[in-house]
Amino acid sequence: MEIEEKLKSGYKKIILCAPTGVGKSLVGATVSRYFDSSFTITASKHLQDQYIKDIPFLKPVKGKQNFACLKMMESEKVDNTRKAMRWGLTCDKGQCQEKINKNGKEIIEHSISRQDNNAEETVTYRIPDVKDGDVLSVEGYCSISGKLKKEIKIKKN
Repeated sequence: MEIEEKLKSGYKKIILCAPTGVGKSLVGATVSRYFDSSFTITASKHLQDQYIKDIPFLKPVKGKQNFACLKMMESEKVDNTRKAMRWGLTCDKGQCQEKINKNGKEIIEHSISRQDNNAEETVTYRIPDVKDGDVLSVEGYCSISGKLKKEIKIKKN
């Protein structure tokens, strides 16, 4: 009741400090729903994983050291992400790449130190001397979303 009164009177920041097992996480989740935008912060990865499991509407923000690097896994011949994490094959040590081919010949290779999400990474290249009928292919390798290859045939009007 006291928290609800404070929220209604205009408070925008709530800090909960209480012993283990009191229910801070559920109170925090309820307050989060009330605001439609909030942060729940913990120093423990174990507790963060518990929040994700028990309170599904909370979305985690994790650093790149929390994700296995697919490129490093491939080079070390590791096919299990848990093992990769134990071995330290993480995105903070890996590197994403893009390769551009024109008519089967590699013309550009670009390394990206990291990609923050698997939605998009935008890069623009100027490719000189492209002719009608040329085939351009782009092969991307991202440590979050894996391999992707696209090919287009140039048709000039």
